Amino acid sequence: MDGTVLPSLPGLKLYTPRDKVDAEAIVQEWLSLLQECLDQKRFDSLPELFIKDCWWRDVLGLAWDFATKRGQDEMGSFLNNSKASIKDLKACDNGGLKPALIEWAGQAWVQAAFTFRNEHGKGRGVVRLENDVETRWKAWTVYTELEELHSLKDLEVRRLQSRAAREKEPQVNGTSHASREEADVVIVGAGQAGVSLGARLKHMGVNAVLIERHPAVGDAWRARYDSVTLNTPTFTDHYPFMKYPENWPEWLTGRQCADFLEHYSQLMGLDVLLNTTVTSVQRCGDRFTVTAQGPQGTQEFQPRHVVLATGVYGDKPLIPQFPGQERFQGTIYHSSQRKSGRLVPDLSQKRVVVIGCSTSGHDVAQDFVNCGAKQVVMVQRHPIFTLSTDSWKTLQLGLWNMPGLTTEEADIVGNSLPIAVVRTMSIGLTRAAADMDKALLDGLRAAGMALRTGDDGYGLADHQLIKGGHYYVDQGACAMIADGRIRVHRCEDGVREIGETAVVLADGTSIEADVVVLATGFEKNIENVRRLMGDEVANQLVGFGDLDAEQERTGWWRPTGVEGFWYMTGSFLWCLGGASRNDSVKLGAFGTPVRLGRFQRKSLGLEQRIERLPVAAQVARFQHHILHFGPMLVANTLKHVELGTLHVHLEEVNSRKLVLVLVLVLFLAQHVREPLNLHLHLAGVSKHLVGKVGAHLGAEQILKLPLFVGHQRRVARQMREKRQRALARGRAEGIPMGPHDGGVQGEVLGEHGKGVRGRLKGDNLAGWKLLLHVHAKQANVGSDVDNEARVRELRDIVAMVAKDFLVDETRLVLAARKPVVARDVARKVVSKLYYLCLHFL
Repeated sequence: MDGTVLPSLPGLKLYTPRDKVDAEAIVQEWLSLLQECLDQKRFDSLPELFIKDCWWRDVLGLAWDFATKRGQDEMGSFLNNSKASIKDLKACDNGGLKPALIEWAGQAWVQAAFTFRNEHGKGRGVVRLENDVETRWKAWTVYTELEELHSLKDLEVRRLQSRAAREKEPQVNGTSHASREEADVVIVGAGQAGVSLGARLKHMGVNAVLIERHPAVGDAWRARYDSVTLNTPTFTDHYPFMKYPENWPEWLTGRQCADFLEHYSQLMGLDVLLNTTVTSVQRCGDRFTVTAQGPQGTQEFQPRHVVLATGVYGDKPLIPQFPGQERFQGTIYHSSQRKSGRLVPDLSQKRVVVIGCSTSGHDVAQDFVNCGAKQVVMVQRHPIFTLSTDSWKTLQLGLWNMPGLTTEEADIVGNSLPIAVVRTMSIGLTRAAADMDKALLDGLRAAGMALRTGDDGYGLADHQLIKGGHYYVDQGACAMIADGRIRVHRCEDGVREIGETAVVLADGTSIEADVVVLATGFEKNIENVRRLMGDEVANQLVGFGDLDAEQERTGWWRPTGVEGFWYMTGSFLWCLGGASRNDSVKLGAFGTPVRLGRFQRKSLGLEQRIERLPVAAQVARFQHHILHFGPMLVANTLKHVELGTLHVHLEEVNSRKLVLVLVLVLFLAQHVREPLNLHLHLAGVSKHLVGKVGAHLGAEQILKLPLFVGHQRRVARQMREKRQRALARGRAEGIPMGPHDGGVQGEVLGEHGKGVRGRLKGDNLAGWKLLLHVHAKQANVGSDVDNEARVRELRDIVAMVAKDFLVDETRLVLAARKPVVARDVARKVVSKLYYLCLHFL
């Protein structure tokens, strides 16, 4: 197929008597040994834990990409170089992923799912253990996948509780009001890939706008030929957060698929710009300029990320030109250009030739038979895989229909095998399907169809994963082929020419025709990229969509190599299962993670006031967003970096604005390991403001700042009295009073570094600077308990001070002396400002 030498499967024999296999104890002991190996970085001990031909597939658990490592040496190097460390390995003890002995095709292994966490979030994995000798078990395959992020867990909860989010109207039907500045992500295409990713991003609080060229969501399916039917059953194709109705058929028509897709996008409240075509996508600094043409004229968006969700193939059909076809007296068209044979005049007198015999060729030929064509002939060049719906859903998709296993659990088990191993196992499954469908296949062979059954060393998975076609799941055409209603002509060299009334094959066979339908597929999706983004970008995407050296898909659901550009595509099973979940942790996305600094603001109805605070414009150059797909995640990963100095300049601020800034400093203090010097420049600040600030801050016992040393005693006394009143009010209202984890020390300094002492001249402190030395707590940074407690504290403070927030013009300028601060810290400060001040109001 692609020249890859596929791996052989190890002899997974069972030496321990079945009644002596305690799967739970075996898995927990092995996980304990692996944890010890990881903690101590003793990767020379891997042979004690893994068989020689072992595999580790990772999806965002150890690196922000997909990786598959084979053998102990590759695995040891990967684990040693990983920047993320996994810990708290525990076997899943409930659901369908509990430790169990699995027996398949004469082989046996212990299989279990486990949970883990790293500094970014939580995940799950799957391990398969071989019984090396009677009392020893070693791993054959290990899989790790990050599923949930610490930094976004609370955001999801608050989003669900947000009154504004509940009241928001979805912006659809070409009337999206999402501003150009607010679009963090632009998704081109609102098919199953686009809407599933959009729903996960919205769930994570990421502002995404979908642009769809058709007048309605789902029209891409409505525009196809009437007889189109999904190749996968509904039990594999449930959407994120919403399943198909239980009383729906297993195999959906194109119309049913389109209607559900449209209603899903509405119920999810997605911002979809309809009847609009993206004409170009150009990189401009750290952003893109997306130009779109629609009913409202030309529009431009400036997102940090662009996702093409335009299909496995390109938009343009492949229409071959045959010698002599200009002389043809009948009708020639591509299968994408007409919906049904019933639209052909006098069809009962017409002879139809369908060139191509993949899924579209079968569907079109079947439709012409059903519509009463005089004769239907299908031209075949290469052998294809054909299987019944029973063998397809039993052998190939049985995992997703297994009792006791949820769709999500089936997804993780399905993703847990390395693709190379899947390809090898698919050979046996394909042969088993051929045996199960023997009567069906015998009838097709007798009718002249050439078939593949796995005997050449390649299985159905090769056509699914590499070609993306050349197979047919029977939806009724096979019986028509077997009984002669659809005739098949096989010629490896295809069509030689088209005459006035006939199609002539390379072997000289002449087939009379009045209608010729080209079921010849579509161009590669790289051509979509080329048209929108130009040759320079397209030429960087070498092997786009193919399998790389590790047998992972290149450029789909994962970094493409072009910063900020992503491709989300695939079948329903790919998009709705792995890809969109992992891209969003699940970006990505399949999956997939978006580390986005800004959050949705419009849903809170504060867009007008936000525009008065040009924070985004001041710090846009510092924000650094990364989006990962794959089976997909959304992340706002907090890196533990060595920090330098941040400068914040505030003019004409009131106490509440100042408190908000200091709250951000405290939040930042919880996520850094080194001291941070913050220079807070205040202009036009009343001395009475100091007392008010002290009351707010002291009430929560969060900031312990000797800010007021040297001030007039009357001010200090007022501050203490206000603090005591605030403490009493807080206790009465049940506000948490515990001290903050981080420690902050500070003093008010003059322009020349002298402390503020004696009488203040005038009511202003213009020109004075506040120098804070912020120290973070060393232990348990980023733990769930700490995060939840911290957010509760910050929420309560913001609730107290938010009343006057953004009343006046405020200029917030963030600058940094170190590039690493500009890239990572400033982004976090601004993102948390939006997060706290908007999502908690």
